[in-house]
Amino acid sequence: MRGFGFPIGPFELRDMAGVDVAWRNRQGRLLELSEREQRCDWIDKLYAAGRHGQKTGLGFYCYTPGCAGFMAGAIVGAASPAMEYCAP
Repeated sequence: MRGFGFPIGPFELRDMAGVDVAWRNRQGRLLELSEREQRCDWIDKLYAAGRHGQKTGLGFYCYTPGCAGFMAGAIVGAASPAMEYCAP
């Protein structure tokens, strides 16, 4: 995203705001979500794993010294959470 002039990407932004905040928002709107959005459970998986973003040191990215950066793929079972979101 930085290549397009954005200061941060959507996953970094989510980590800053908090995965737990996104999860609570999702739970409040669950009945209003489309079938496709309901299948998209990567926020649920990150939340269940305790990866709440920068405040816990883990979210989509790892924020502790020595980490490799983007780490959510192993949790959600995809190379990128966006790939799972886009599944039909």
